[in-house]
Amino acid sequence: MDAVPGRIAGIGFALCGILIFTVVFAAGKLTGGEVPLPQLVTLRLLGALPVLLVWRLLVRGRVPLLTRAPGWSIARVVCGYGGLMCALEAGVRLPLAQASTLGLLEGVLAVLLAGLFLHERIGRRHALAAVIGLGGAIVAAQPWRIDWQVSLGVPIALLSALMFALEAVVIKKLVEVDEAWTVIFTVHVLGLLVLAVPALMVWQPLESGTALFILALGPLGIVGQFVNVRAWRALPVSVIGPLTYSWVLFASLLGFVAFGELPGIWTIVGAAFILLGGVLLARDER
Repeated sequence: MDAVPGRIAGIGFALCGILIFTVVFAAGKLTGGEVPLPQLVTLRLLGALPVLLVWRLLVRGRVPLLTRAPGWSIARVVCGYGGLMCALEAGVRLPLAQASTLGLLEGVLAVLLAGLFLHERIGRRHALAAVIGLGGAIVAAQPWRIDWQVSLGVPIALLSALMFALEAVVIKKLVEVDEAWTVIFTVHVLGLLVLAVPALMVWQPLESGTALFILALGPLGIVGQFVNVRAWRALPVSVIGPLTYSWVLFASLLGFVAFGELPGIWTIVGAAFILLGGVLLARDER
C-alpha cells in the first residue's frame, strides 16, 4: 500500500511540472513572437540566477555543486534546450492546442526509448494508458484542422517531441547519480554558456514589462524542474511519459485565458480520456 501514495505523489509532481512548463513553452507566443528565441531563453536563465545563488548560500557544501556525470549533463542540455527552442517556435507558428498535441508524441517516444535504453518493463497497464491518453489528446486538440502541407510548425513540433523524449531518458540517468539541485544548477550554468553567444548576436531592446515577464520565468522554471526531478525519482519513464498528455489540457486553458480560445466539446471528451489514462497510471501494475 505504501507504493500507491508514493506513485500518486509522483504523478502530482509530474502534473505540476507540466503545468509550469506549459507557460514556459508558450512564452514566445505570449510575448508576441517578437523576442529572438536565444535571447528569450537566456533572459529566463538569468532570471533564475538569484534563486540559484540563494540556494548555494543555504546549502553551502551539503549538496555537490558540480555534476558527477558531465557527459549525461551535456547531453541533457543539448536535448533540453534544443527541444525548448523548437517548442517555443512551434508555439508561435501554431495554435497552442495543436502545438501541444504534436508535442505529446514525447510521451510515446519516451516510453519506447526507456524500454530500449533503460530496459524498463512496459506493462499492459502502461500501454493501455498510453493509447487512451494519446487518443484523448488528439481528440481534444483536433490536429486535423492544421494545414499539414505548408506549416513549418508541424515538423518543428515533432522535432521538439523527439528531443524532449531523449531528455527524459537522460534525466532518468542523471537523477540516479546527482542531487536534484545539482541537476538544476548544472543545466542552468551549461545552458548560459551554450546560449550566451547566439543570444548576443540577435539581442534587441525590450519593453520593461516583456523583460520582467521573461525574467520571472526563471524562478518559475526552477520550481518546474524541481518538481520534475521529484517525479522522475518517484516514477519510471513508462509512467511519466503518458502523463505528458495533460499538456494539451493546460495549453487549451492557457489559450482560453490569454487569447480567448474557447474549448469545444472535443476538448472536453479528450479531457475525460486523459483523466482515465491518469487513473490507470495511479494504480499498481498487476
